[in-house]
Amino acid sequence: MSSVNPLGTNQTSTVTDTSAIENKNALGKDAFLQLLVTQMKYQDPMNPSDSTQYMSQLAQFTSLEEMENLNTNFDKASAQDLVGKYVIMKTEDAAGKADYVSGMVDYMLMQNGKPFLSINDHVYDYEDLDSVVDPDYVANMGDKA
Repeated sequence: MSSVNPLGTNQTSTVTDTSAIENKNALGKDAFLQLLVTQMKYQDPMNPSDSTQYMSQLAQFTSLEEMENLNTNFDKASAQDLVGKYVIMKTEDAAGKADYVSGMVDYMLMQNGKPFLSINDHVYDYEDLDSVVDPDYVANMGDKA
C-alpha cells in the first residue's frame, strides 16, 4: 500500500499499488539494459560479437522505452479527460472484499509516474477505474429509486 498526499494538503489517502507486484516478473527497460551491458562486458575478446547485433538490441531497447512512454502518456491523458465526469471506482476493503465508490472526479494528479483521481476528497489509483457514467443517467436513476 502506498500513501498519496495530493497537492501538499494534510489529507492523506491510501491506495493499493498492485501494478508494482504484477510488474515485478516483467522484463522492463532497466532489466533489458542490464542484460545488454552484461552481455557486452563478458563477451569473448578473441571472438567479439557482431556490432549489428548490438545495434539491433539497442533498437529493441529504444522501441521498448518509447512504448512505455506512450503508455504512460496515454494513461495520463485518459485520466485528465475524466476530470468533471462521474465515475465508479472498484476498490478493495481491508479484508480484500470488492467495494465500489462513485462520484465526480475533482482533479487528477501524477504520483511516481502514475495517474490518480480525486473523488469525494479521496484519491484513487486510475487503475481502479470501473466505469464512466453519464450524469443524466445517474440523475434519472435517483428519480426511479
